[in-house]
Amino acid sequence: SVLGEGKDLEELKRPLRPSFEQAMTSAAAESGLTRTGQTSWTFGDIERSFVQLRAGHEVRGHPGLVDEGASVGLRIFAGEEEQRARHRRGVRRLLLLGLPTPDLLSGLGNADKLALAGSPYPSVQELAADCVLNAVDQLMGDRGLVWTREDYLALQDRVGVGLPAKAAEVLALVIRVLALWREADRLLQGRVDLAVLPSMTDLQAHLAHLVHRGFVADAGARLLHYPRYLQGVVIRRDRLDAEPRRDRQLMAQVAEFQQAWQHRTDALAEGRPPGEQLERLRWLVEEYRVSLWAQQLGTAETVSDARLRKLLAG
Repeated sequence: SVLGEGKDLEELKRPLRPSFEQAMTSAAAESGLTRTGQTSWTFGDIERSFVQLRAGHEVRGHPGLVDEGASVGLRIFAGEEEQRARHRRGVRRLLLLGLPTPDLLSGLGNADKLALAGSPYPSVQELAADCVLNAVDQLMGDRGLVWTREDYLALQDRVGVGLPAKAAEVLALVIRVLALWREADRLLQGRVDLAVLPSMTDLQAHLAHLVHRGFVADAGARLLHYPRYLQGVVIRRDRLDAEPRRDRQLMAQVAEFQQAWQHRTDALAEGRPPGEQLERLRWLVEEYRVSLWAQQLGTAETVSDARLRKLLAG
C-alpha cells in the first residue's frame, strides 16, 4: 500500500514519521551521542553525520544541539537541513547561558517602558530576553554553526564582547518597531466598507504574522527591515479605500506564495524550526509585498513572481 506520495518531503514524511523517529531514536541510543540538560559545551567535537546498519538498512544520523529553554541537549536528526536549523538555535541558547545577560531595562525612561509594555508579549521581561536572544543571533552571523569546543569558545568570546551594545541597539529598534506596529494596528480597527473587507482581513493577518509573541527572536537580522515592512502596511491601508479592486488583485498575486510558505511551515514536526530555504521564502514574500504595495520604500533585494516560483521549485 502507498503510505505517501507527492512533492513535499515534509508532507510525505508525516505518515512515516512515528516509525522513522523510532529508528532514529534507537540509532541515537546505540550511538551514545544524545545528551540533555547541558549549560556549557560538554560535547567534545560533534561529528556532522554517522551511519549505522539497522535491520539490514543504512541509517544516516545528523547530530546537532537543540535548544531546551533553560539548557541545551544533543540529538540526532534525520536530515541535514533540520540538523543545521536546530543546531544554530542550540548554539545560540548555549551562548546565552554562558554569557552575562545585559540588563536592558534598568536605565529606561517611563516612555520607553510604556512602549515596551504595549506589545504582544505577556511581559516586558520576556520581550527584553528576546532582544538579547536576537542580539546573540545577529552577532553569530554566518559563523554560528560551530561543531568543536575550540570554535565554540572562540565564538563565545566574540559574541561576549559585542553583546551589551548590540542588545541595546536591538531594544531601541524594537521600541521603534512597536510604535509603527501600534500605528498600523490602529488603522486596521473600526468598521469598514464591505468592498474592502477581504483586504482588511488580509492586512490584519499580515500584521499578526509580522508582530506576535516571539517575533523578536524569530526575526534575527531581518528585524532591521521591520520598520519598512510596517510602513508598507500603513501605505497599503491608506490606498485601500480608493483602490479596493486593485488591492484584491495584488493580494491574489501574493496569496499563492504566502500559502505555500504556510503549508510548508505547518508540515514541519512540532518544535522544529524552519530551514534556510523556508526562511528565505518567508522574507522574500515580505519583500514582494513591499514591491507591490509600497514600491517607494524599495526592497532589500530583487524580487519578482518568477524569482519566488524558482525558490518554490528548488
